[in-house]
Amino acid sequence: MERNDIYTSLSQILGDIIGDTRLNLTELTTTDDISGWSSLVQTQLVIEIEKHFNCHLTLRDIMKIDKNISSIVTLIENKQQ
Repeated sequence: MERNDIYTSLSQILGDIIGDTRLNLTELTTTDDISGWSSLVQTQLVIEIEKHFNCHLTLRDIMKIDKNISSIVTLIENKQQ
């Protein structure tokens, strides 16, 4: 899956979680840019990422997630290899 496709999928997944269907994540998006971001949202996102991308995220993987959404995209890319 291409990096842009991952951003598109993440935008849809996260948009569903926070109730914003207009969400458009980019390389520059941080969690501070996302209205409603919380630890609960992050937990829900991890669960949905595992379902959508058919992968398992370890605690170590989850700890690598930082404020920049690109870290999540990179994590998904690495899991797909």
